[in-house]
Amino acid sequence: MSLLLLSFAACSQQVTKPSIVPTQVEESALPIDSPAPSPTPVLQIPTPLPLPGDLAQQFQAVVSFSQALRLIPQLQLRHLIPEVRYIPELGMRQIIYRLPKEIASNPYVVLALGQPLPTRFQERLPDGIVAVVTHLPKEAIGVLGPFLWAQTNEVALQLYDVDVRRAYKALGYPDILLGEIYVEAPLGYPGPSPQLPFHPWDRIGGHVGADLARGDIPEGTVYVWTGHDGSWRLWEYPNVPSEGSIARLIWNFHPRDPKTGQRVFTIPLFLQQSQEREQNKTFSNPQKPQDNVGPSIILRTEEVTGQTDIVIVAPYLYLQNPDLLKDILYYTPIPDGTLPNPDHLIIGAGDLHYSSNGKMGLLLAAEEKGVDMALEEVETTSINVFRAKNHIGLYIGLRKGGQ
Repeated sequence: MSLLLLSFAACSQQVTKPSIVPTQVEESALPIDSPAPSPTPVLQIPTPLPLPGDLAQQFQAVVSFSQALRLIPQLQLRHLIPEVRYIPELGMRQIIYRLPKEIASNPYVVLALGQPLPTRFQERLPDGIVAVVTHLPKEAIGVLGPFLWAQTNEVALQLYDVDVRRAYKALGYPDILLGEIYVEAPLGYPGPSPQLPFHPWDRIGGHVGADLARGDIPEGTVYVWTGHDGSWRLWEYPNVPSEGSIARLIWNFHPRDPKTGQRVFTIPLFLQQSQEREQNKTFSNPQKPQDNVGPSIILRTEEVTGQTDIVIVAPYLYLQNPDLLKDILYYTPIPDGTLPNPDHLIIGAGDLHYSSNGKMGLLLAAEEKGVDMALEEVETTSINVFRAKNHIGLYIGLRKGGQ
């Protein structure tokens, strides 16, 4: 079967600006601990419109991946069905985008989007959901450090010869885990060395990379930063804090045009090529799709206020319909409930091929509570953070007692 991948994904579609109508929610439904600044009681979310009759019929009639690839670029934000979901116990708010039933019921279309693909831990987007935007409470903290695969003991035992909970505690990660997000592999990975170094452009704990120390970093490089107090957000070099940990994000979806100074939404070429390879595997064996693609995690920061949220999308969405992804990022409210100025958005992601290895259940709207990783009584474990043989991860969560 001839699969028309990049040619269709790159086609520019004429997209009508979605109609944004404020949606009133009850005050009692607002999170107990809201993101800062506090969310407004009115969210400006896109108003869904039914699929045009002829387009709905075309989607329902799809019987091949090639047909699906031709139709998906016609899907617009106004065709998705938005829902606002609150988890008061955690102070979280989510804006969920569902596919219309005419699309969600067609297996060729949903698989062409990568919607049902699982992670290594069998986490996946719930049926029919193509994107989830998660607003975290102001108490949520972020910590950068060695990637542990929090659901298994194997990596912690290999790296530090202790079980995962002891390693987790020693590294200062959040007590209640809401998301374990993969950022990057160590320098030289894969390789035979039992101890692999951090990258020269990163600053993790006490390590300062040589390139970073010299200032030999391309302007506009996107970093995820975590402060000593648990603050976290995206920054662009050279505007990065001098304290705390920073790790480069490999994918920048929203660089500034050096000529105009305006931000331009783009799907990085190497990301397209990487996901095309994965998609070819999916299409060649649809009865047994691979389990290491999973949903893609994208971080979004409003650069003026620092408000940051987490956008999780079907992993092939940006191949088939980059305009739809752009509209989700542009027209979904930020944590204070307002629509962002697109020119103020920093948008980046870590290595998306392996981002699915993390713990993301709650961020996918699949669970009702975080993972309690706290050990109440345990001997203090000393861990050499520089033995980061595996990877670097971003740990998002809460401290017990709100500390």
